[in-house]
Amino acid sequence: MAEPNIFLYYANIIDYLRVVFALWAFAVAKENYMHFVILYFISFALDGLDGMFARAYDQCSKLGATLDMVIDRISTAGLLVVCSQLFPQYCHIFIFLIMLDVGSHWLQTHSTLMLSALSKKDTSHKDREELFWLINFYYKKYVLMTVCLAAELFLLLLYTIHFYPDLLRNELFYKFTFYLCFPIYVFKQLISVLQIISSSHAISEVDLEDWRQKQKEKLKATK
Repeated sequence: MAEPNIFLYYANIIDYLRVVFALWAFAVAKENYMHFVILYFISFALDGLDGMFARAYDQCSKLGATLDMVIDRISTAGLLVVCSQLFPQYCHIFIFLIMLDVGSHWLQTHSTLMLSALSKKDTSHKDREELFWLINFYYKKYVLMTVCLAAELFLLLLYTIHFYPDLLRNELFYKFTFYLCFPIYVFKQLISVLQIISSSHAISEVDLEDWRQKQKEKLKATK
């Protein structure tokens, strides 16, 4: 049987399309807010399809999982950069949010890889037992979907305020959606903080296991 071309898995092709739409969106972000919102949201919506195609066609891959994570992070970071330019008075907050988002997800992924190597089992960061029950609750399928959607929607609504600052005062639906998504966005940032703590704890457990193995080897050498 011929080896498959991992790069041409349907799910991975969808991820390539996500990158195209994201790049297109950021290219027009400061000139055409409506095009940006539509293009960015298409890129975000495709995120829900790659996993479905991967499972449907038995094409799950580590490359796909990595692409998915990286595209999510750079897309959100890009949107935060755009917002920092549109709202320069809050630039330091957006910088902090980028650092928190990228740092927490990198630690989460890296610690999962280290735990997988230690246990010799291929596990996902969404399936492992966390230090905080709130993270496991967050990774429940529909909770994760709801929180991620609300978080991205909050940033897109914030972005739109720059072009239509009266929306929060004059549009009830817009105001309701914005203030509904805000606490969910804050919750997601709390999860990121907890991920940093939990992942650091997991990596320290790997360090301790390495130390235990070294102590066993020293004891054997002295016998």
